[in-house]
Amino acid sequence: RSSDLSVNAMKTLLLIIIALSYSNSMPLKCEDPEKLGQANLAVIHKTNTATFTCPPSTNLSPRNGTENTVTSVCGANGQWTPNILNYSCEAIRCPKLKSTACYETVWTGQEDNKGPEPDVWVTFREKPGYTLTETTSIQCQLKKNSRKARLKGKRPKCTRRCQQPKIANGQIKGLVNEFDEYLSTGINYSVRCEKGYSLKKGTSRTFKCSLKGKIRFAGKMAVCIGKIGRTARHRSNN
Repeated sequence: RSSDLSVNAMKTLLLIIIALSYSNSMPLKCEDPEKLGQANLAVIHKTNTATFTCPPSTNLSPRNGTENTVTSVCGANGQWTPNILNYSCEAIRCPKLKSTACYETVWTGQEDNKGPEPDVWVTFREKPGYTLTETTSIQCQLKKNSRKARLKGKRPKCTRRCQQPKIANGQIKGLVNEFDEYLSTGINYSVRCEKGYSLKKGTSRTFKCSLKGKIRFAGKMAVCIGKIGRTARHRSNN
């Protein structure tokens, strides 16, 4: 009888081993996580587990504490625990800079406008009526030993410019660009009356553009008035 029991026990053990071997070789019952594609995904069919790891320049979403990886187990009910299909990798980004009254921000090298990613340069473009000083671009960089990014560099300083004054029958001298309707600060400008006109007494020919974007004449604003020439007097005598 004892020999019969031992034989039966051996048969039972053998069946268990065969069943376990067969179950370990079976494909996953859960949905294939390899469709995630965007991350380093290791699927171990023998143990029915999947490990999802995000690349260095990305963060696991939703977060798993301080880890950038998550391991999920395929259960007998055909569900991943935790559900690995809910995880993704999000690019680490610098804070999004908003445009201001004097400049707009533009970043190149990425299609979306959610915020600059590491190694992307943020360029500042001045708006009409302003001049930018000190810098025109800064870079998004990863912090050392951290899964965060920051903008490296200073924001530009804005200086107001003045809109050209409208001088009837007069032209402005000292323009850097005659097609630019705005004037730069710190430059002396002067008004030259057109042929047949002269500067009215008591008005000023010279002016500057102040740091506040205001035109400042040395005196009253220039006025060009017409001259009464010989031809005009001659015609009046007839």
